[in-house]
Amino acid sequence: MIKEIASDIFLVGFKLEFNKTKEELIKITHEVLIKSNSDLMVANDLK
Repeated sequence: MIKEIASDIFLVGFKLEFNKTKEELIKITHEVLIKSNSDLMVANDLK
């Protein structure tokens, strides 16, 4: 949505999950990266 308004912006997304394995966190975050059209994602696991 933001990229539709300003396509030249560098979009950073953040994803927080609870008690996920490294593989699950990577998979979930990658899906959000694609869906949101972000350029970079920061993923965190709340343990």
